[in-house]
Amino acid sequence: MKQTCKQCGKNCEGEYCFQHKPRKALRKTSFIEKIKDYQYSYMDSVIKINALLEKEGKNYMYERDEFFLSIWKKRPHKCENCNVNLGKKPLSYMFDHILEKEKYPELKLEEDDIWLLCLECHDNKTRSNLSNKMKEKIKITKEIFDI
Repeated sequence: MKQTCKQCGKNCEGEYCFQHKPRKALRKTSFIEKIKDYQYSYMDSVIKINALLEKEGKNYMYERDEFFLSIWKKRPHKCENCNVNLGKKPLSYMFDHILEKEKYPELKLEEDDIWLLCLECHDNKTRSNLSNKMKEKIKITKEIFDI
């Protein structure tokens, strides 16, 4: 059953449309950095945290956030498709896999498979409404990874 977005009133699947769906900010420091000063030695902490993360299946999420933050620090904070300013705060939707991570899971942490997109461009790509620039970027990325 279709609902309307609480923010803008557009038809949507859930409480909010894609544009107004609440987003989580990326973690600014790694989980390991936060626990370094606890009572355990650093290695004991690493072992315990890794065991906890593996148990909860969250290892990739922390690794992904650190990976995204490293990209954020290296690149201009502009949409790589339309050149709009992305602001100062990195949000998860801004980091888009050029080649779908479901089809190419081995590329999920490859910097050459990530580009920064604004919400509108990310939404267009997700809906397969690709600009010529997006099509070209996909073609080049496939060539880079020999796909």
